[in-house]
Amino acid sequence: MLFILSLLIMIALMVAACQPAASPTAEGSTSTGGNGAQAPAPIVTVTEVAGPYIKISDQAIPNKRVILDESWSEVAGWLVIYNDKDGAANEVIGYGTLAQGRNMNSQIKVDITKATETLHAIIHVDVGKVSIFEFPGVDEPYLFNGNPVETTFKVTGGLP
Repeated sequence: MLFILSLLIMIALMVAACQPAASPTAEGSTSTGGNGAQAPAPIVTVTEVAGPYIKISDQAIPNKRVILDESWSEVAGWLVIYNDKDGAANEVIGYGTLAQGRNMNSQIKVDITKATETLHAIIHVDVGKVSIFEFPGVDEPYLFNGNPVETTFKVTGGLP
């Protein structure tokens, strides 16, 4: 009896899977059959990010900490804060850990005495001793499509 019931369920599922596909109409919309009813639009869920990113707002840093708004990376590593020299990242003034995936509202302690009006945030990999920042060394900037993942932001409210 159980075998027959299982067989009937399998047949019903196979018949349901063999329903005719929607066909385009003259206006370019999709029709599900002869009654003229349109199929509902498909729901698309985006589960992948186009690539790693960093978002940091311009901010005052009176407590010697930079606040990361949000970042995403497929590797665990470091968010490294650099001061600026002639529009380029210069000297490391602080760093903090980044988990693989999405990070939000992280705080990175910085040496405010070395800060400049523009700061750079760059994702570095953690490939040496785990949880020990080794740069210069093996914990180099993370490259995506051959470029470091970085952003710049302004220090508001003045510097010491």
